[in-house]
Amino acid sequence: MATCLFDASNSVICTGGNFAAASAATGRSSGWLNIIKRLFSSVPFDVYVFLMIAALMGWHLPPQITLVVSTLGNANPFVAMLIIGMLLEINIERSQLKHVLTILLLRYGSAAAFACLFYFFTPLPLEIRQVLAVVVFAPFSSLSPIFTSRFSGNLSVVASFANSASIMISIVIMTVLLTSMQL
Repeated sequence: MATCLFDASNSVICTGGNFAAASAATGRSSGWLNIIKRLFSSVPFDVYVFLMIAALMGWHLPPQITLVVSTLGNANPFVAMLIIGMLLEINIERSQLKHVLTILLLRYGSAAAFACLFYFFTPLPLEIRQVLAVVVFAPFSSLSPIFTSRFSGNLSVVASFANSASIMISIVIMTVLLTSMQL
């Protein structure tokens, strides 16, 4: 349950929140109205908002739609691996590698700080603290390179490589954390 709640809130940020914030920070979108407009221009964000509202109101999809959607959802592991393969960008210049390392150090340094905060300083049950300490090390969103390319085409190589590296790094870190918590 804790993982699902973390993922639901994280998806709001990954599917439009970061892009809206970056648009405001770079001056491409000023004012709250433009930021909200940019946020709701993300189709995945719109779907998440609609589904959250539907769940809160107790709405249910008809069984026929659920059957079709669940069949499509079963393809998710294949699609995820396909996206990882498509985004795997190893052709990177040495000058860009410094940016990637900075991004990864900031990302995993922040994740380590949050993991410690969640694990040692929250008054939650041990299982939830463990889950939160692990999920903060999840890889970058696969939408990151797409949003980055919308800002600057030359940074999309950096974003793609950082995304690919984060997948490999996160798998190692999360595996180590999970196995050490089982002992």
